Parts: sequence; C-alpha cells; structure tokens
Amino acid sequence: TTFRRRDDPCGETASLPAAVGPSMAASGSMEDSSTGLKTQETVETVSSRDPVPAPITPMSEEEDDAEDKCWSAHQKSTVIFAVVIVLVVAGVIAMVVALLATTRSRDSDNSLPTRGDGYLTCSDSERIPDLWYQCHRTYGEVVIIPPCREDMYAALKVTLASYFPGDLEINSCDPRNMALLSMADTTLSFNTSAETTPNLLERFALTTLYFSTNGNDWYYTSLWLSRTIHCAWHGINCDGVGRVIDIDLNVNNLFGSLPSELALLTDLKTLQMTNGALTGTIPSEVYRSLSNLEELSLVGHRLTELSPEVGQLRSLKSLRLDNNDFDGSTIPTEIGLLSDLEEFACSGCHLYGSLPGELGECTKLAYVYVSNNFLIGTIPELAPSILFLNVEHNDLDAGPFPTSLYSLTQLTSLHLSGNAFEGSAFPTEMLTSLTSLKYFEFTGMAWTGIIPTEISKLESLENLAVSGNSLIGTIPSEMGRLTRLQYLFLDSNDLTGSLPSELGRMTDLKVLNLDKNRDLDLSSLPPEMASLIGK
Repeated sequence: TTFRRRDDPCGETASLPAAVGPSMAASGSMEDSSTGLKTQETVETVSSRDPVPAPITPMSEEEDDAEDKCWSAHQKSTVIFAVVIVLVVAGVIAMVVALLATTRSRDSDNSLPTRGDGYLTCSDSERIPDLWYQCHRTYGEVVIIPPCREDMYAALKVTLASYFPGDLEINSCDPRNMALLSMADTTLSFNTSAETTPNLLERFALTTLYFSTNGNDWYYTSLWLSRTIHCAWHGINCDGVGRVIDIDLNVNNLFGSLPSELALLTDLKTLQMTNGALTGTIPSEVYRSLSNLEELSLVGHRLTELSPEVGQLRSLKSLRLDNNDFDGSTIPTEIGLLSDLEEFACSGCHLYGSLPGELGECTKLAYVYVSNNFLIGTIPELAPSILFLNVEHNDLDAGPFPTSLYSLTQLTSLHLSGNAFEGSAFPTEMLTSLTSLKYFEFTGMAWTGIIPTEISKLESLENLAVSGNSLIGTIPSEMGRLTRLQYLFLDSNDLTGSLPSELGRMTDLKVLNLDKNRDLDLSSLPPEMASLIGK
C-alpha cells in the first residue's frame, strides 16, 4: 500500500515497512544434504534501534487525485526542460555551421558576397582607416579592415594572383600588400569574374610604387590613391587607350627602393624620378620587361649599381644616372647594345674602370657626360654623331690630346679639364677638325707652347677656358676673329706681352680673365677693349 504525508501532497511516496517487534528468538536444526549430517542453528534475539515510526495513514481519494495531478505537472516540467535544452543545442549548432559557411564563403573564389550581376560592392561607410598611419604610426600592421573591404581585397588578390606574393598576410605592411588594400579601399564595385586587365595591373604597379617610395612624404601627391583614374594622378601620363606611357616624379622627395612591379608598365616610354634618396638597385624585372622604355632618368639618388642588364633596354634613347653611388661599378660593355642611345649621363657616380670601346657602337650617341668619376685609360673611338663630350675630373691616362677625338667633326662641346693630358697646346689637327666647337675647356693640365694663330679657325667658339696650363708667348691678334666668344679664361699661365687691339672686336664678350700671367702687360688697355669694362 502507498502512503504520503498529509503535509506534503506532492512529496515522495513510501511503502509501509513490516512491523519489527521489540525482540524475537528462534532455534532449530538443519541437515546438510551433501553430508547427511544435521547441524544446530540458533537465531539470536534482535532488538530494533530505529525510533518508533510516525503514524502514517492511507491516502484518501482526494489525495490520490492530487498525487496524479502532481505527477502530471512533473512530467510536463521535465518535457519542457528537455525541449529547451534541445532548442539551445540546435541554436548553437546552427550558429557554428553558419560561421563556418561564412568563413568558407569568404575563402572561396566563387562565393564572395556579390550582387546578382556578379559585382562586389562596398559602401562609402566601409573604408579602411589611414593605411600609412596604421603601419607607421600606431600598430605596425593593418588591423582595422571592414569585412566588405576584406572581401574586395580577396577578390583583387585572386585576380592578381599571378603578380602578387601568395604568402603575404592581409595585415602586412609590405608595400605590395598595402597597395592591394588601398585598391580594395578605393574600389566601389568590382566584377569578381573579370579577367586581369592592363589598367588593373598598372594601377597596382603605381600604387606599389607609392608605398615603396614613401608616398606619404612626397611633395606632390595630387589625386594619388584616389578613386580617380590613375592617368590623372600627378606625374602620370597615358596614351589614347589609357595605358601609362610617362612617369614624371622629378624633385618629389622619393626615398626607399624601386619596386619590381614597375615592370608591369609594359608601355612605359619615359621614367623620370630625379633628386631624391632612392636606394638599392634597379630591379632586374624592369630591365627585362620595359622594352618600350626610351628615357630613364634617375639622377641624384643613392642607387648602388649600374647593371649589365641595362643592355636589355633596346629602345632606350636617354640614360641619365648622374650623382648616384655606383661605388666600384664600371660602365658595362652591354651599353653597346643600345643602338638607339642618344644620351648617356653618369657624372659623379663613383665609376671605376675605363670608357668601354663598345660605347662607339652606339651610332646615334650624341651626348656623353661621365665627369667626376675615377675613370682611367684613354678615350675610345666614338661615333661621329657625338655633339657633347664631358670627361672632366677623372684619371684618364697622361698623354697628348686624344687623337680619337679628331673624327668627331660635329662636336660642339668638349670638356677635358682635370685629367693628366699633356703636350703641345692646340694641335693643328684639332684646330682643323673640330671647327664646330662652341665650348672648349682644357684647364688644370700640362699643355705647353704658344696659342697658335690657327685658333681663329674655331669661329663658332662661345666659351674658351685654358686656365692653369703652361702656355707661353703672346696672345695672337687672330684671336680677335672669334667674335662669338662670350667667356675667355686665359688665367694662370705664362703669357707675355700686351693685349692686341683686335680683341676689341669681341663685342659679345662677357667675361675676360687674364689673372696670374706674370709678364702679361695689362697697364695700357687698348681703346677697342674699353667696351668690355664693366661687363
């Protein structure tokens, strides 16, 4: 029979235990069936240690009904609790599945969040805070990237996969990664199924150039990194179909290194970046890929090598690399492969070695500037097309005036000062061959002898500087025929006599320096030269 306490209608039920008397004893005998022996067993008297139980009475019908109701309520609570647990677990599972699906979606090439037309679009409110500031002022990496820009970055990375290092993390401050993040930040809409286009590659190359050369510190940055087409950025010029053909970032405070991504600008004809602090070398990819490049000007930086690979720039017409630090470099013989080269300038570059004979194979070469280096040897035979030759302040071999120059009949400017040339001044063959000369500088050497009367054949001369030699004799009157002369430097020689009156015909003369000629009589200035006073 089931009983319940009256004061707990929904409490636990219990069965009435058998009554245990105060004491009981029994005795008897038992027979072991296996042996046939009988044993005597005695049951000792056991007294109950439990207190006398409280009186319990059977439940009435009303209490029995209440008990049924309590059991029904208990079942409902258990069911509800179980349902809640199931729902919570299901919700957690659903969230995990959704999160994994989203992650896989972003990592998938074909499942980026796009519009129905296949375009990925981000709003203006989803912009990446200043990349430069994040990398160089606060975090040392890019840590704040809105989700939509992450998707845009991923889409661009897939499209540019052949040109972008796959091991770069999205947070990296590598210039290439910063460039891709910048493009993701300024792209309003992107067709995720589109093929890589030249314009996309060129924008990537220019943006990488910006971050590689510390664009935040450039003097002029008009429209750079904006959504505007890159053809409108400062210093960028494009052709009729939007391909980059000219870069002019002269005197713009570029420092850092040149990125290999410049090689993506395959239509580039002019690259000018003068007066900055670029370091390192010109990337090999640039030499290999810019086959249309006609002008390369990187004057006034800290570049460290003039590579033989320069011979691959077969369309090059002008190569200007003055005032860099090519310490230990020589002029590569491969320069002779540049058949269209018209100008070669590498003054003040710490060049060693000699002028290669292959330079004479550049049959269109007109301008050569290699002053202020450590060049030795002789001047090789050069193409007759040479108009301007400056080899001042080198260590070219001592000897007479270079006979290799006599064939340069179109030469208009010749600068030989600061070497070790010696011998008789103004060789006759020089005066008869180089009649096109306008500028002639031959100072600080060991020319001896007189100024010959044949000097009058150099009728085109505008600047004549032969200071610091050992010239003797008088100034010939025939010099008065040089009526185009504007600058005449005869100082620091051993000239004698008085000034010929014919010098008064030099009506264009602006500067006349005759100092430090001990025996030159300047006491009586010819009347014809009075017009020079004060000029």
